[in-house]
Amino acid sequence: MRGREYEETARNFERQELEAQKKEFIKGCYDAYDLLTSQGAKALDDGNLPNIANAINRMLAYFLLEEDYERCNFLKRFINEHMPDFKVEPDINVEKELLK
Repeated sequence: MRGREYEETARNFERQELEAQKKEFIKGCYDAYDLLTSQGAKALDDGNLPNIANAINRMLAYFLLEEDYERCNFLKRFINEHMPDFKVEPDINVEKELLK
């Protein structure tokens, strides 16, 4: 019986950890969005542009899942205006990660 209890405890811990990571990602999306809306181009000053573009594409994927098209439009305009060399492309992995 102890083996089953241990396995169940491990699965519960794994589920809790995964849920915590999802919540942290979602909070990060809203925090980053707020930063971009409040700071504008200044938010890019000290950052690594490819990493920022990747983060925006992950945020875009999340906001699309949430059908939050206003935020999606802002992110697309932001990249087009401030980072025109980067392609706006929602990260398809976000949906897979959130639906685990």
